[in-house]
Amino acid sequence: MRKTLLLFLFLLGLTSCDLNHNEEHIIDVISNEFAKDMKQRGFLLSSCGGGLGKNFKIMVGFNCFGKVHVAKARRIGVESALEMLKKYNINKKFKEKTPYYPLKVKDIVILIGFKGENGCFVNSDYVANMGVARDKIYYQYCDKKTGKLTKFHEESFEEALRIVEAEKADSKNSL
Repeated sequence: MRKTLLLFLFLLGLTSCDLNHNEEHIIDVISNEFAKDMKQRGFLLSSCGGGLGKNFKIMVGFNCFGKVHVAKARRIGVESALEMLKKYNINKKFKEKTPYYPLKVKDIVILIGFKGENGCFVNSDYVANMGVARDKIYYQYCDKKTGKLTKFHEESFEEALRIVEAEKADSKNSL
């Protein structure tokens, strides 16, 4: 009886590892597709990661060369998050093979650093770094003297989405 129980636990462990490996593979494939799409828009993948299980998160980081103010950074963050969610949620394997479907904003982290030609964060007149995390979007500037990033604005993702949608509606109405 004891040998049967040990064999059962061993096989269960192997099955669990296979499931996690399959989940990781599916997530990696979709994240790579998302990174390729972002590269076509001028964003270079700088980091990726995440975690499975109870603390499930998918994290991607990008660098972009250019100067943006909050409105443009907000639009980039909202559009990137929506695109990432869509990539995952329309993927049949992700839906069928993982317990994380449907993916929500709270499940992702997107970080985007805005850099100058010298490769350093842009100066404090612009957004140097922005992130979508924990259902919020935050914006940081780079202190000219210390070079440290400092958060100067934060808003809920829903609030940012409403602002972006209102700006799009206004631009359509003005045409």
